[in-house]
Amino acid sequence: RRLVGFQYLQNKLDCTEYEAEHAIMRTLQLYPDVREVRLFKNYRYFYDASMSEEDLRATVAMKENYIRMTKGRDNRIGHNWEAVAEWFIDRFTTGARFYTQNHRTNGMDPRRITLHLLKGVGGRRNNAEVDRVWEVTPGIFAPPITYVLSCKWGLVTKRDVDDFLDVLRWSTEFGVDTPDGRTVKQGVVGVFAGSAFNPTENVRLKDDTVISLASYAARMEIQLLKAADFNEKLRERDCPKEVTVQKICKVAGDEDDVREILQAIWKNPEKSGEILAEALERN
Repeated sequence: RRLVGFQYLQNKLDCTEYEAEHAIMRTLQLYPDVREVRLFKNYRYFYDASMSEEDLRATVAMKENYIRMTKGRDNRIGHNWEAVAEWFIDRFTTGARFYTQNHRTNGMDPRRITLHLLKGVGGRRNNAEVDRVWEVTPGIFAPPITYVLSCKWGLVTKRDVDDFLDVLRWSTEFGVDTPDGRTVKQGVVGVFAGSAFNPTENVRLKDDTVISLASYAARMEIQLLKAADFNEKLRERDCPKEVTVQKICKVAGDEDDVREILQAIWKNPEKSGEILAEALERN
């Protein structure tokens, strides 16, 4: 009488996301009593066919209510993480000019950019969002470089990096056709910001060489930004080790609050602990 989520099964199996995906696919093929249900057309859960329709409806309703509560918090933290990455990029990039875009959805940050896709990527058919796009001109005679940012709060895997790269390739804005296939335009650099990158995930190349996820991203010409990189900047500013960007993401009410907290901490690092405590009490 339980719905079991994909993440739960992966943790129980103690395997990679790809291994769990394959195991579940084979299980559904071999054991017809194991059924799959998608909540909100997105979250995958599994149950035994012996569960009655009444019990299934009740269990689905409870799980959907749980998802509403937890995912609402996760969405807020995820958006706050985007604001953290943006703030540090803006602070440490000379001459950065961020793109903006009007959106139909009220409250959506104008710096979040919608791209048009020539081919569906990861379930997205016509459009895909990237979290920030900015342009830097290195010199008066040098062509501008366009940076495209994607953020993920949580453990980043190879699939996340590949999905981002596919979005860039198949977008009308940043992709181009070549004799070797679809690729990212020259002068466009992908930047992936994650709170943590899976340190145990290795990537096997065609020649059977095994490299780390960070090395793989570098080969794909994608820059990686980690929460530890931003925390190092706070340490250089003499902020205590208890003050981290992860805590800022969790206590801030929204993206504007993130920017205000970081600005206050940067201006008065000796009071950063108090500033964070005040934000926690306020929100």
